[in-house]
Amino acid sequence: YENNGFSARERLPVQVRSTAHRKIESMIWLYFRILMEFWNYDIVFGMESKLEQFNYESSPIKEVYELLGANTPLGLHNKYVEEEQKLFISHEWDYDNPEQIQNKVKDALEAVKPSLLTEEEQEWRQEILWFWYHHAISCAIWKKDREKAIEYSEKALSLQDKDHPNKITRILNLLVNEKLDEAEEFLKTIETDRDTAEALIESYKNGKL
Repeated sequence: YENNGFSARERLPVQVRSTAHRKIESMIWLYFRILMEFWNYDIVFGMESKLEQFNYESSPIKEVYELLGANTPLGLHNKYVEEEQKLFISHEWDYDNPEQIQNKVKDALEAVKPSLLTEEEQEWRQEILWFWYHHAISCAIWKKDREKAIEYSEKALSLQDKDHPNKITRILNLLVNEKLDEAEEFLKTIETDRDTAEALIESYKNGKL
């Protein structure tokens, strides 16, 4: 063959190309048919079945589901964050106020044995409790209570998994323990929440933290 500017594929006779395309298209279609059957049966219906099997009314933390208006563990977490953020953003968040919703949730979750919960409930329970202690650090700083800030930062760290994406808890822990050098070194290793971490370190240097 002389190339004449055409690719090897383009130099194939039209009939050969058409037959090859039909075979490839048939194989691709068959692959997707099999894949969709697998997804529909094993994943989609499997997940629906799993959701149907979960009944919050039989959970040891039923009162928390009802308090937040949730019916799944993930929904519980999302509703908690939604309600808690309202108070935190307005600086009304107060760990000394037993009537605030985040404190009622925290007390109820800590009162139950994790082993009595489903695996998914345990995971989201831990995440909710981490979030409570994470924000309790800031509340203690607002109140100028350094001992509480240290206590809550240690507890928040203990609730974080090793691969937890939030790095601000660690920054706060170092700063309330007056470990500025370590905080600046840790800052070099993080990418997420970097702006927030830098702002906290700057506030500490200016005596505002």
